[in-house]
Amino acid sequence: MYRKRRDYISKVALDYKFAHAAIPTIEYNKDEVGVWNYCYPKLKKLLATNACEETNWTIKEMEENIEGFGPNSIP
Repeated sequence: MYRKRRDYISKVALDYKFAHAAIPTIEYNKDEVGVWNYCYPKLKKLLATNACEETNWTIKEMEENIEGFGPNSIP
């Protein structure tokens, strides 16, 4: 089931073309959001000490300005 789900998400991403009017969205299930909720704070902690200033600035800007971007929903 995991591989089938990842294949679906990959297909949606790869089928997207820049000329399309809207970026497709994926409805993630409770378990997928739970994994993201667990990993995102750990990733941010690693980024703070290992990523460049521009990456950390971009993450901060995205969290502040993109609805749903954060530890509780998968962007």
